[in-house]
Amino acid sequence: MEKLKYLEVYSVLKKEILKNKYKNKLPSIRELVTMFSYNKSTIQKALDKLKEDNLIVIKPKKGIFICNSYRTEDIKKPYSLDFKSAIPRSNIFPLEEFKNSVIKVLDNYGAKSLEYEESQGYLPLRREISFKLAKKFIKVREDSIYIIPGTKNAIEIIFKNLIYQNNYIAIESPYYPEVFNIFKELGITPLEIPMEEDGINLKKLENFLKKYRIKLLYTIPNFHNPTGISLSEEKMKNLIKLAEKYDFYILEDDTMSELNYKKNSILLKSLDNYDRVIYLKSFSKIFNPGFKLSYILLPSSLKLSFENIFFKGNYFTSSLNQRAFYYFFKEKTWENHIENLKKNYEEKFFLVESLLENCKNIEIVHSPQGGLFFWLKIKNIDALYLQNQLLKFNIGIGPGILFSEKYNNYFRFSFARESLENIKIGIEKIKEIINKSSKNKYINK
Repeated sequence: MEKLKYLEVYSVLKKEILKNKYKNKLPSIRELVTMFSYNKSTIQKALDKLKEDNLIVIKPKKGIFICNSYRTEDIKKPYSLDFKSAIPRSNIFPLEEFKNSVIKVLDNYGAKSLEYEESQGYLPLRREISFKLAKKFIKVREDSIYIIPGTKNAIEIIFKNLIYQNNYIAIESPYYPEVFNIFKELGITPLEIPMEEDGINLKKLENFLKKYRIKLLYTIPNFHNPTGISLSEEKMKNLIKLAEKYDFYILEDDTMSELNYKKNSILLKSLDNYDRVIYLKSFSKIFNPGFKLSYILLPSSLKLSFENIFFKGNYFTSSLNQRAFYYFFKEKTWENHIENLKKNYEEKFFLVESLLENCKNIEIVHSPQGGLFFWLKIKNIDALYLQNQLLKFNIGIGPGILFSEKYNNYFRFSFARESLENIKIGIEKIKEIINKSSKNKYINK
């Protein structure tokens, strides 16, 4: 019983530390005794375990200090080997080809290309987007497409458009933390719907729909972040039917459907017979993260209210960026870029898959069809412990607790930023640490 008590205290404090509840120090031992209603010995054992995980430092007569270098949300320094970030390195950006597009814009439009663009976005670019969407079985006019500077702005507008008092948002679990935090910043905690091998659990979702007034479901149907799961075509159709039945909208976030290595991707919007899907396309993973260029495709029922917020809020994207991207996007250079990108990532993808297949203490939870990462489960040790051990070698991973509190012994492994040789080195080091530590480390369940 005593063991369970101190592990309970340890678990609660660890989660609070990682969520930055405490800025620099934990409460004193006396205050913790009062908070948990456990004796000093129990609290001390919990603190010893936090200290073992390098989460705290106890300074006599001064207090219990949090180790900032091990705050999960605060680790910003560049890694020697980075398997945490899914942002591509700049060396894959087609600089020369894009430079030619910029020169073409400046030659053709001069200073006009530096002026404000029309509010909805550069018309030729919207027409080109419409043309390319038609090839993916999405028929849409350019006047339903809005160019937006980044995903966050789009989500904020949709939130203001749809969410009223007593309305809810649903999100897949484990979730994409950046988007989850956007919703939290806007004042709502999304309902978490668990994932299955072929996508979101529709039975669980319908149970929530019967209980709550869900107005929006945020989903990444292709190569979900962090699990890599792709929603099956059957589930896509049934999800859209649920949206019509229970009167809610689906926000489809498409960041890398092009990066398919085993079979072609299906866009949820292409199956949308009820006009329930809001399609959001970001180019951060397949073009350049600093470019801040996205577009959104709206159901007709949302256009007017969306425009009222969009135009008043000045959510405009640089005219030069839009026009330069248009020239790059409409030429063969775009297709060549995607082909080269896929070739680069595909080689890494299959290398990681082969190195992890048959690992004694590492399990590929879901076998992805593409994307930039693998969702891995480790046996007998906590992913935070693994992260802290890897940090000694300046190697980064994404521990599962970043993606939901329920995934302590999971982590996301991204291969986006590293070479084939570095991937081999990194996986060997991960296996070495797990194999040495697995017999002795407790998993916080």
